[in-house]
Amino acid sequence: MGIILKLTVGSTTVVNRGLDHTWAVIRRLGKDGATFSACDVCRASNDSRGTISEFLRRLSLAGFVRPAGETVGPKGVNRKLWLLMQSPARRPIVTRTGGLSDAGKSRQQAWNFMRGPMSRQGFTLADLTVYATTSEVAVTLAAARSFVRGLKQGGYLVDLGGRPKQWRLKPSMNTGPLPPAALESQVVFDRNRNMVFGDIVAREAGQ
Repeated sequence: MGIILKLTVGSTTVVNRGLDHTWAVIRRLGKDGATFSACDVCRASNDSRGTISEFLRRLSLAGFVRPAGETVGPKGVNRKLWLLMQSPARRPIVTRTGGLSDAGKSRQQAWNFMRGPMSRQGFTLADLTVYATTSEVAVTLAAARSFVRGLKQGGYLVDLGGRPKQWRLKPSMNTGPLPPAALESQVVFDRNRNMVFGDIVAREAGQ
């Protein structure tokens, strides 16, 4: 078995990078019908030009933005302008072909159910697969188990025991409408000093 560490987080800082931040930038730049370029987005975020251009391409295929002519940059290079057509608060997850992905929707539905009145006496994994499922997105047993495991590890749930096992969301951890996200990171561990070196940057798993 390899090295296993238990890390206690003392403080966290949100890094202004990633597609959630890029989407927030696009919404701000495109407010009230203003046009913007990929370079404008790039200057306001820390992601690469390639990542931003690909994100805009997908958003265009899905109808969230559309081309709006061109402008000439400071070096005489033409830059495509974009117009924001739809501005949902949550970032749309768009596939390469312009389809909307269901990724994250099952967690949102499960979280909604946990926060609602039907779960106040506790819930099981089977409850999540039934009551959190909608006609559009199903909450599978595997998805429910994974989400509950993460919430339990994060201290969100009270284990009520029983067979099948029941949980309840702690009132103090009903933090808002958006579901907690599972993050993944890489750390540099010095085997000689038994220490972790450098900042630990965690990214949303699967994103």
